[in-house]
Amino acid sequence: MDTAPAWADTAFRSAGVELGIDATEATFLRVGTYATWLVPDHNLVARVASPEDADLVDREYQVALALQEANVPTAQPARPAHAAATGTVGWWELGVPTEATWLQLGSAARTLHERSGAWLLLVNRCPVICNLVAQADARFERAYTLLPDLHPELDLARNRLADAATKLNTSKRAKIVIAHGAQSPHNVLRDGRLIDLETAGVGEPAIDLARVADAVERYGAPLETLQEFADGYGCDLAAFTDPRVQTWMEIRDLWAAAWAAACANRTQQITHEARRRLSTLTDMSETWALM
Repeated sequence: MDTAPAWADTAFRSAGVELGIDATEATFLRVGTYATWLVPDHNLVARVASPEDADLVDREYQVALALQEANVPTAQPARPAHAAATGTVGWWELGVPTEATWLQLGSAARTLHERSGAWLLLVNRCPVICNLVAQADARFERAYTLLPDLHPELDLARNRLADAATKLNTSKRAKIVIAHGAQSPHNVLRDGRLIDLETAGVGEPAIDLARVADAVERYGAPLETLQEFADGYGCDLAAFTDPRVQTWMEIRDLWAAAWAAACANRTQQITHEARRRLSTLTDMSETWALM
């Protein structure tokens, strides 16, 4: 099991003092973008963002609250966020994660995309865009100091990202919806609520379809995954060959590489995976490890 990084532990303990939570009651789970603790005695999950990612905590809160107003089943913030010098702590309702089927995820994605008022609520609350391109570019920029020997690979990745963004900007976009941006079996709670809203926001259906196709192409999910999701979503397999879905698949790949690269100083496992992803970006026959 990963150990909590010092910056996150300090922020978590500071927040615990404010809320009357004994840090020794909590179980540290993992570290990636966030360092995450389980606090079952208080029915909470604590996710600590480093100072450079503090805006993600507020962003997730805003998305969750807007989706609640739109009657989309989503995990909700349980306490106000706590900002400390070394990190910002977001507090979430405790739920039991489940391995949802791809059929269920397809149905959930259809429900999310059909809540036509949801994106208006987000726009009215704050301009929350499912902008994987901007997130990826910012993380690649951060990775230059973490992976100094991989500057050529990072340059190539950023060039590919810019090219993919140009493709999007010069092709016709589908309807505007709320996209989750991280459709996967472990991003749902047993009662059906969505979690992990780091990438969620105003976007287009192609973003979520691309994530499913990428699960097959890059992470080794069975080919049947596409049909199961399509059955739940109510589309045919041809939807995955749409040019915008294909472009979003490339962006999704680049986002995943950027995520690992920007977290390369968190654990040896992430460091190894970051190097692997950057070195195999152009080889779709190479599968990546889920982190």
